[in-house]
Amino acid sequence: MVQILRPASDVTLDAGWSLRLAATAWEALSDSSDASYVSGNTEGDVCEVAVDPGAEPAPGGLHRMWARTRRFGASVAPVLIDFSVYDGATLVATRTHTQPPGVGFAWYSWDLTAGEIATIVDYTDLRIRSVDAQTVGAVFHYIAEQYLELDDPAPVGGTLTAGERTAVQAGKRMPRVQAEGVAP
Repeated sequence: MVQILRPASDVTLDAGWSLRLAATAWEALSDSSDASYVSGNTEGDVCEVAVDPGAEPAPGGLHRMWARTRRFGASVAPVLIDFSVYDGATLVATRTHTQPPGVGFAWYSWDLTAGEIATIVDYTDLRIRSVDAQTVGAVFHYIAEQYLELDDPAPVGGTLTAGERTAVQAGKRMPRVQAEGVAP
């Protein structure tokens, strides 16, 4: 099965972020509900959560970050959020997300590159950091859910060859078509 690593504890929640219907950021970001979320509109503020411990996937496996976001406000100016994956204190990857105007929450995802994946040493200490990169006027943005999706753990006792990996994966899950704004 694919590993889904959801927020499990707060690391940092700067004062510019506020919580709705949750006592902690990790609860707001892991409950699969649009009713609870973290919201912000202060540039530079950080919301960082540690995710569930994971197991190292087989070589070449999927590493994808998911976030469910929306914005609220009349300005058509860009609202930018930097989403980063950390291995402890080590930056693995950062993607800048331009939050589009519109109504309702939408799913967005980003795949880590092979080089970024190679920097991960400890799959039990992964974190997701969200930073307000640019907010204009009274535009708020909301993050209702975020998590990391990893392929199956590597087998104990050895690494599969590409052919063996394909045979093991056959029939386990339907192929996923990834598109911005499409729910997982």
